[in-house]
Amino acid sequence: MPEKRKFNRIHLIHYLRLFDRKTGDLIGNLVDLTSEGLQLISETPIEPGRLLEIRMEFPEEVDGEREVQLNAQAIWCDHQLDPDLFSVGCKLIPVTPTHVTIIRDLIENYQD
Repeated sequence: MPEKRKFNRIHLIHYLRLFDRKTGDLIGNLVDLTSEGLQLISETPIEPGRLLEIRMEFPEEVDGEREVQLNAQAIWCDHQLDPDLFSVGCKLIPVTPTHVTIIRDLIENYQD
């Protein structure tokens, strides 16, 4: 399958936790990130096309914040090497200038 991504995803040294903003349930852990998308690992499959309303927690303040709220659309979902886990690729929608700044600072602070 040809690569459609404009930016290389950056792998992070911390798996940041992603929660559903409405229910507070854990969606999964962030694996990598760009200003346009993210990949997460989940214990449950997430169907492509599903809109995720995400609250991402930081281990320390980033730009004066301890979390950011994002919307993302699941684009694909595949099994990991571990049959109990799923990799999910998502597109961030919409991406505001504030989100881009926070994401860039996250990448700078936590990239592998």
